[in-house]
Amino acid sequence: MNDKKGSTPGWIDGKKHRYVKPWILLILSHKPSYGYDIVEQLGKLNPEEEVPDLAAIYRHLRKMEEEGLVISCWETKGGGPAKRIYEVTPQGIQMIHEASIQLERKKKALENFIGIYHQFFEDK
Repeated sequence: MNDKKGSTPGWIDGKKHRYVKPWILLILSHKPSYGYDIVEQLGKLNPEEEVPDLAAIYRHLRKMEEEGLVISCWETKGGGPAKRIYEVTPQGIQMIHEASIQLERKKKALENFIGIYHQFFEDK
């Protein structure tokens, strides 16, 4: 058992923020954006999951830029400091499609598990 309220055992959680990369790409497919806005969008679009901190988001963005999934440029217009704006590439769009297929498979497997769980424990 786990003592922390609302937390799950490590064997269920697996890797922390496992699906953040597809989420970032999905957000960027709607419109180019910068790190802080991505954090806000993650919180709004996926409120059931813990949102990574800003430093983690930027690490993901840098890695995805190295992988050719996003491109970035500095935006200097407007007030305030310059912002690094990220945009999804065609390769990033392809990854969104692939992630969607994988997540659909994972969803079916999880629904199967939950269905069998209810069958086994319904009367207990």
